[in-house]
Order: sequence, then structure tokens, then C-alpha cells
Amino acid sequence: MIRSCSGGQNFSLSATLENPIPEGTAFARDHTCNGSGSNGTVTRYGKNYAITNQAL
Repeated sequence: MIRSCSGGQNFSLSATLENPIPEGTAFARDHTCNGSGSNGTVTRYGKNYAITNQAL
């Protein structure tokens, strides 16, 4: 799944891994565009791995 934010300046690509590690799920939740919340990639769509171009 790809999500954009900041008017299209930032994006994150997320996926669902079969055997995620807690650190990967935490990163997807805490450091990506719309990672959490009721419509977030982690909470709503079950994604547990992500990469982003967003500054940390």
C-alpha cells in the first residue's frame, strides 16, 4: 500500500509480512504517513512493515 501526505511531499510504502518483528511494526505505526489511527495502515489495514521518504 502506498500513502502520501504533506501535500504529496512525503510517502510511505507498507506491506504485511508473515513473520513481522516488533521493531518493524512499531516503525510502520510511529514513523510513516498515516501509520496509526482509525484509518491507518497499521490499525485498519494490518500492515506491519513500511519504508518512507519522510524525515525522522
